Amino acid sequence: MNKDRIFFDPCLLALGKGFVYLLAFLTGVFFVNAGEKVYYFGIIMYCCGCLCDYIEVAAYRTDKCVIVRRCSAAISILIAFNIILAFSTLYVFDTNVELISNIQRFSFWLNLYLTVFWAIPLACGIYLMFVSIKKEEKQDNTGHAVGFHIKP
Repeated sequence: MNKDRIFFDPCLLALGKGFVYLLAFLTGVFFVNAGEKVYYFGIIMYCCGCLCDYIEVAAYRTDKCVIVRRCSAAISILIAFNIILAFSTLYVFDTNVELISNIQRFSFWLNLYLTVFWAIPLACGIYLMFVSIKKEEKQDNTGHAVGFHIKP
């Protein structure tokens, strides 16, 4: 059975969803006027969805893509910690203005944090996808059918 083909499809799908989530998150935080605490709660729920995607990649059992799985596990731990921290501070702020001012104060570090830790597994996944495509091009295609290699 061709493990590369079976692994890379869900792996890249999850990483791609995580990258799209990141763009949506940054757009929501910096370009939308957050008028209610429900908006902040929505961001937390969104991060929970991202956490599920990265756990999906980290939990996949295979000997391949160790870097991607370890990065995904590290990101899952960081996101889980951030979700717990966000829930604990959800009702600490008296006004939405105070909440938004705190987000804007740390916007540089938030952007840096999200960009670095989300780009690492995405870059690893894309690199490993190209490596597997090159390996498939070099192999003889006789005897292959839908991911299975038939030995004569």
